[in-house]
Amino acid sequence: MGRHAEAIAAGLCAARIHRRSGDRPREAHALTIVGLEGQGEPQKAITVCSQAAEIFREAGDGRDEAEALLHLGSALSSAGREAESMAVVQQAAVRYRESGDPRGEGLALYRLGEAFVRTYVATASSHRDG
Repeated sequence: MGRHAEAIAAGLCAARIHRRSGDRPREAHALTIVGLEGQGEPQKAITVCSQAAEIFREAGDGRDEAEALLHLGSALSSAGREAESMAVVQQAAVRYRESGDPRGEGLALYRLGEAFVRTYVATASSHRDG
């Protein structure tokens, strides 16, 4: 098993342990790590990042919720779900702003800009080719 797969397995194990102990924020952090490692498997990353964002939202942790949403946006983009990705990344920017994190907000807005460019290029290319 490669290091990437080991990281995912360890993250999932940590998430289970934290869930059993009732430590939801640490469970969510472990799931976020799994989501980052799982970017090669977009559906897995989408699932765990969604779970992490929900846990952080329930805990009232807007900053970490924003981070999980940002990773969710990347996973959605990897899965070819660009419109959903853009909506989630925009939501991340709002959460960062509400949490008083201008660097996080800037990063989310930058990622949103990248998504707009990808969408524009894909649309322009399809019109040119079609």
